[in-house]
Amino acid sequence: MTDRPERFGASGTVTALLMETDPVAEPAALAHVLTAVHSLPSAARLFLITRGVWTPGADVQAVAKGGAGLWGLAQAVRAERADLAVRNIDLDPTIDPLPALLAELADNGSETASAWRNGQRFAARLQPRQPLEPPATPMRLIYSAHPEGEGLGVRAVPLERRAPGPGEVEIAVIAAAPNFRDLLVIHDRFPATPGLGADCAGRIATVGPGVADFALGDPVIAYVPNGQGSLATHVTLPARLTRPKPAPLSFTAAAAVPVAYLTAWHGLIERAQLKAGETVLVHAAGSGVGLAAIAIARLIGARVLATASPAKQTNLIALGIPIIGSSRDGAFAAAARQATEGRGVDVAIGAFDALALAARESLTNSGRLIDLTRRGQPGEIDLDHLATQEPDAFARLFDAVTEALDDGRLPPLPHETVSWNKSVQFPPLKKGETEQLPQLFHRQIQGRTPGRVCLRLAEEPPLALTGTWLVTGASGAIGVVLAQHLAARGARHLVLLDRVAPPSERLAALNAQGVEALPAVLDITDESAMTALFAQVHAEWPPLTGIVHTAAITDDAPLAELNAERFAQVFRPKVEGARLLDRLSRGFPVRIFALFSSVVSVLPSARQGAYAAANAALDHLARQRRALGLPATSIHWGPWAMGIGHSMGQRAEAVWRSWGVQPLTEAAGLALFDDLMSGDSDPIALDIDWRRYLVQMGDPPPWLSAIEESDSKLQTSGESQLPLTPETLRALIQDTVARVLGHAEPTAIESDRPFSEQGLDSLMATELAATLSTALGIRLPGTLVYNYPTLDALAAHLLTRITPTAPPPEADVTINAAHPQAAEELEEGADDLLNQLEDKLASIDRMLEQNR
Repeated sequence: MTDRPERFGASGTVTALLMETDPVAEPAALAHVLTAVHSLPSAARLFLITRGVWTPGADVQAVAKGGAGLWGLAQAVRAERADLAVRNIDLDPTIDPLPALLAELADNGSETASAWRNGQRFAARLQPRQPLEPPATPMRLIYSAHPEGEGLGVRAVPLERRAPGPGEVEIAVIAAAPNFRDLLVIHDRFPATPGLGADCAGRIATVGPGVADFALGDPVIAYVPNGQGSLATHVTLPARLTRPKPAPLSFTAAAAVPVAYLTAWHGLIERAQLKAGETVLVHAAGSGVGLAAIAIARLIGARVLATASPAKQTNLIALGIPIIGSSRDGAFAAAARQATEGRGVDVAIGAFDALALAARESLTNSGRLIDLTRRGQPGEIDLDHLATQEPDAFARLFDAVTEALDDGRLPPLPHETVSWNKSVQFPPLKKGETEQLPQLFHRQIQGRTPGRVCLRLAEEPPLALTGTWLVTGASGAIGVVLAQHLAARGARHLVLLDRVAPPSERLAALNAQGVEALPAVLDITDESAMTALFAQVHAEWPPLTGIVHTAAITDDAPLAELNAERFAQVFRPKVEGARLLDRLSRGFPVRIFALFSSVVSVLPSARQGAYAAANAALDHLARQRRALGLPATSIHWGPWAMGIGHSMGQRAEAVWRSWGVQPLTEAAGLALFDDLMSGDSDPIALDIDWRRYLVQMGDPPPWLSAIEESDSKLQTSGESQLPLTPETLRALIQDTVARVLGHAEPTAIESDRPFSEQGLDSLMATELAATLSTALGIRLPGTLVYNYPTLDALAAHLLTRITPTAPPPEADVTINAAHPQAAEELEEGADDLLNQLEDKLASIDRMLEQNR
């Protein structure tokens, strides 16, 4: 690992820069990248390379600690160095990167962002946000034998709901999880059961006679025994198999825990009686049960050793789990004895099956083996038996697990989420055709996802804003309206963190609403002060349930002016502050961890290199938290009509508007926040006319291909679809200048008045040149309007560029026709001179910007 980029090679046209860095060194590494970028010639291909910072598939976790800022910086490079062909590449951290690099080098296509995992290339695509489509009528998933006996499959069938009997409840399922037994059923290795899945989370829909512990609408989790099936819209079962949903967990996260935690708790605590200081071997640690066993062992204070399949080892090591070997062979026995200096482990837990002998060899003389393999033998771990035959023991077990989850002693489990949609209705599976399985089971079969895979059947209900909510940047414009909004929605305990104290009248207004507000005036990167604040909240306030991180500073500067210090200044409140919030909030029942990122980390934006990089690093933190099963969403905000987006000024707002982006009103921003704050992805939230945006881009890159706008195509590859007449060209220029300046009507642009007097600054000049370059299919310098500062002059110049047969404008130099060779040399010299002049003007322009 290094804190500076490594140049794999530069041939004059191709440059590849790898950045692998510790998070603390990331600002300096980004500055090194810029140094290399500044030296690149025009038309160079630039590969910006990271390893393990992205999540190219839903079943692949991000594992790198730092380096993600390079993805944000790339957006600024694309905006300010349009002459470069920039591609982001995220390499697989577990295998030799050379084949992937060679494949990328050989690819001259238009992809701008790709990632490699297990030898497979993933390409970035921006997807329109689609609401969940729950089944229109009650449904359930069952296994289905192929009618010709050629194989097994799964299908969705109508569900006949039944009223709960005495002591029963009906649950309207919001999320459920399949388990390993379901895979055995699907592949004909376990007796078929009526349904699939044994875990679910949802709300009480109906209460049967004699049930006093639950009421309609209560959020609950449940264990569904004997293969009755939880992968359904509704489940009816005894109320004693149901418990209140742990408050810190979303419904999806809650659905992932019953089988895993009940199994691991019963095995380690009730059966093996694991004690603090003992050593436990967790076999197949990447499974839901394996991760639950690790969490329980750590809670007790035991030492953990683990095995895992090769596909999961890197991810688990990144999660801090000590892997001693593969779960696919018996070599782990010798490794366990070596790790314990020959003594062996005190407890071994896992579905060992054929490796049971190796598991016994790893034990001490008095060691305890908890083999989870189902063989129907007495004394095995059998949750179905406990749930149906030993209800009191099962009740104690379920209570112990849910209490530890509710108070934060046990964490949620890593999980992936698949939403119910048409893909769950499919033909029966034929032999060898695993791709016909629903996405839910396909991911589970692939076996690369640590934890569990969950099925979301309905949207999660709005959260009640109970407990304590921490808002950073609370004295900023957006922080102020967010705190007021949280109070209006029912939050009664707010911690308002900022370096500036909130006005006393603001605190009085909150108190008048019945809100207890604690002003925390401190630097969010001051670890000792932040630790003391979290200790105070823990001791004196209700449980911390929500964190909203808006703290940030911007640095509106071109890439040429950025350095390590300026990167670090932007990273401190936004990224370092978020990392500290992440660390200190572990163990608190946090349900919402909402990070205010920016759209500049995913869409090209000039003069925002440091801010874009910081926001990309923030996005990576959200991905890392979700990989651990912790709540997090990083919202890529467009500009607001107040706050940071507004403070950039009229110049930035005009540029946004020229691209079809309107500042979000306070009401629109808050509505989006309510909708997105509890999500499990990193959405883009902005008011945008995609048609106009794509028109500005000209030939949209592939990652925008899913944004369907039938009228968004514009001429590309140097072929103009505009009639090449002076009138249409002039109209195009006038309309483009008007849009860049934010005018609704092109007639607002005066033809003989300098653009600078009409509000055009250097950034807008760059934007104008880039837009005209795309529209006309020719390359134009960013200093174009300095050479041709009025509409008349610019139109006359561009007409000569587009139509070489047009009469040339009057020149100040007379060429002697008697010496044609001299004339040619003069023309070549003039081109060189113009190029040099443009470079000089660009330098002068940057200098003027610095002195403003």
